[in-house]
Amino acid sequence: MKTRLLILLLSCNYLSIAIAVNGVIEINQTCATQLGCFSGDSAGFPVRINGNAGSSYRLTSNLVVPSITQDGINITAPNIEIDLNGFAIMGIDCVGVTTSCKPPTRSFGDGITTADSSYHSISIKNGSILGMGRRGVYLSGENSKIENVTSKWNGADSLSIGLLVGDYGKINNCTVIGNIKGIEFSNGAIISNNIVSNNNTGITGLLQSMVNNNIIISNTNTGLSLGTTSAYKDNVIDGNGTAISGGIDAGGNICGTSICP
Repeated sequence: MKTRLLILLLSCNYLSIAIAVNGVIEINQTCATQLGCFSGDSAGFPVRINGNAGSSYRLTSNLVVPSITQDGINITAPNIEIDLNGFAIMGIDCVGVTTSCKPPTRSFGDGITTADSSYHSISIKNGSILGMGRRGVYLSGENSKIENVTSKWNGADSLSIGLLVGDYGKINNCTVIGNIKGIEFSNGAIISNNIVSNNNTGITGLLQSMVNNNIIISNTNTGLSLGTTSAYKDNVIDGNGTAISGGIDAGGNICGTSICP
């Protein structure tokens, strides 16, 4: 019996060391709803990341948010990385659904959000945000990045956005479909290799940015709307309410069946 207890204690210690060395903190539905997932968080949504537990986090299950008024994850610290790990943050109406689960009315719940622009250098990757009350991922601080994320069916009014980054942000290899607005960004951003098709604007941004190699199709308002010093290159732009507004055509853009004018 003592031998078994010693083995168990050694196993637990080894596990703790492995987690500490790995440096990645798990988030799942059980900890989110029952006890809180780590220091600074408490039971219920949103999961609150204030940086005290560490800087790197990983989902190990879907997060099902019970109300369109609630956020999934709220970040109040800089330099945070969240790997969605193939899982989704979703509104409760999206569970088991393969068609649109867009909220029926305006609300204020985001999938992942930062409280304000002082929380910079946030990274979100590798998963989905579905059917949230307002926005999919909202990272207003500078130097933030969203990669390999699907943002679908989020929001029900003009404040709703699939994905947003602030100054010097990056959005890459994402699928942004069926939201009200698709992608928005501030200054000095790189927006590349995304598929964008939404119920208002497709991609909207400010100055000194590059938008390249995106597929921007069937957005009901303007497909691509840019500030005067932002450039766009090698995009496919088709079937939008208006194709392009503003920006600098850097070449290789296809509008319908021909080179963009």
